[in-house]
Amino acid sequence: MIVPVQESIPKTPDGYAQWPFSKDELYYATDAFFPVNQVSIEKIFQYRAHRIAQLVVAPIVYNPVRGQIMIKLIISGPDFFNPADQLAQWRSKMGYYVQHVSTAETGSSVTELKSYIQNAYDTWTTPPLAFVLLVGDIDTVPVPNGAFCGCASDSEYACLSGQDNVHDIFIGRISVSSIDEANSVFARFMNYAKASFSETDWIKYACFSSSCDSTYNDYHTHEYCLANYTFPQGYSGS
Repeated sequence: MIVPVQESIPKTPDGYAQWPFSKDELYYATDAFFPVNQVSIEKIFQYRAHRIAQLVVAPIVYNPVRGQIMIKLIISGPDFFNPADQLAQWRSKMGYYVQHVSTAETGSSVTELKSYIQNAYDTWTTPPLAFVLLVGDIDTVPVPNGAFCGCASDSEYACLSGQDNVHDIFIGRISVSSIDEANSVFARFMNYAKASFSETDWIKYACFSSSCDSTYNDYHTHEYCLANYTFPQGYSGS
């Protein structure tokens, strides 16, 4: 169960003691996904010469009776279906509604894959599609040619509403090219997800991403993270 959000603690000496735990019993007994509208304008007001709108975005939808949040679609190359199914089963136990299919079912061309994902986005409403994971390298799960960005990119699989290049779902890929590699990758993933490892020293190492932005920005962001987040927690690095 997702714990319900609580009211603020009264700012009095006995505030915590007087702070009751509250729960909407009707909501938690309703077999439906909430909120119905993930994006809404809750309040419109005027501030000086500006008209302001409070935009509320709910990143997930949740069914309190089933204990399920959103839907995750995993599309695997046929050879990688069994290794990837470990992840599908694990995500299902976490509360996600998971649909795991192979390219033998979806089709193995860019057009067929996009059509399958588009149909899922258009018709899977309870719960709606939110995440898509592709499993396999481009020889088994092909990549679009990049009409928006000018280079090959899975991004186009995520653009499902309108004629723009704004993602409507989250998309990712685990690029494996052999069964042995898939077994190794998903075994390591499951060990990490379940924290089933005996050695823990490696946890104290952190890796930062790089970019093509200004060297000044990259360097000082890196230094700031080290000084304020990792070093105080006992991590090492440079």
